[in-house]
Amino acid sequence: MLNDVVGQLVVAEQVQFNIKEKFHNVHHVYNHVNVPTFPAAVVTEVLVKLLFPESKSGEVEHRSPAVVVRNVSGKILSYVPLQPILNMRPAGRIPGIDMIGHIRFPVIEEGIYEYALEIEDRPICKSYITVSEG
Repeated sequence: MLNDVVGQLVVAEQVQFNIKEKFHNVHHVYNHVNVPTFPAAVVTEVLVKLLFPESKSGEVEHRSPAVVVRNVSGKILSYVPLQPILNMRPAGRIPGIDMIGHIRFPVIEEGIYEYALEIEDRPICKSYITVSEG
């Protein structure tokens, strides 16, 4: 059932939702983050987009997604639960939901850090940032 779920993760400095116009603004998309020194905290926001077939809505809705950040060794540095999945799109559109997650995690060294969108411990999609000192 989760094989049919498609996701996107956009890691950024800031993600805002315009409630009046019903759209997201994404500011400063990150592929790389500089920290002044180690250890440090990396603070980001993510725009999460989930899409699923209408025929699978009953199986997918109400499940609990999360954004999980891991270091290169696979150690979990941050686990951020998101709101339960509900179709927020009107009839005639592909069912899905957009969400914002606020992510903060510790770093002690330079490297590549993985952001994974997971539903009940199953990865849906991933994104990566590189963290450097400087």
